[in-house]
Amino acid sequence: MTQISLLGRAHDHLMLRSTASGLFKDAAFQDGPVVVDFAGIKFAGRAFAQEYLACKSRQRHNVTEVNMSDGVERMFRIAERSRSRTPALKRIAPIVMKV
Repeated sequence: MTQISLLGRAHDHLMLRSTASGLFKDAAFQDGPVVVDFAGIKFAGRAFAQEYLACKSRQRHNVTEVNMSDGVERMFRIAERSRSRTPALKRIAPIVMKV
């Protein structure tokens, strides 16, 4: 099991989707179970939390979070609720027009 500290990778405010997606591109996520340590993180924005949860759901290995502050945990709960209410996109075949 690998442990990753977010404070060493980012500032104490996590705001961007790209920060979350970049985290999951780390080689540690390819080797097996990962523990993500949120110690020292004071704030996580909704965009970060939504992207983190989306990336986590695509992982084949177990990902666990530790040391989340109350505020960060609250934002993750909000992001999780908004994900569950969002309907899945319907994919349709492209329309081809002859000219």
